[in-house]
Amino acid sequence: AAWASAALNRCGFKSPNTVGSQVFGTRASQYGDVIATGKDFSVDKLKKGDIIVYTWPPGRSSRGHVGFYTGESKPFIDAEQKPSVRIGVLGGNQSNTLSSKLMGTKDIAYVVRPKRTSASLTAAAAREV
Repeated sequence: AAWASAALNRCGFKSPNTVGSQVFGTRASQYGDVIATGKDFSVDKLKKGDIIVYTWPPGRSSRGHVGFYTGESKPFIDAEQKPSVRIGVLGGNQSNTLSSKLMGTKDIAYVVRPKRTSASLTAAAAREV
């Protein structure tokens, strides 16, 4: 969550400025628009750059994860033999590194579209993020 906050700030978007992943969802109105929650999630609603907020099931060492949708999605058959989809998520702490991974959608709590605070992103800032 800290990396996502820093990336948003650096690129001229509003941010909750937090290290807590769930704050990205619960305070979404302060920095963006909630596009979907876990109950009404659909890949069709996503745009590149949307913030994906995951909530992990109880018992995990962390409460969740925050990343940015990359525009990638791939269908697959889940463990219960039901059609599902994995989406590309760029995150700052995925296996302790900045990476893009295909991640499942069943634990998505919120999808948030961030709001800009400045008119444009400089080329130098874009290279750094």
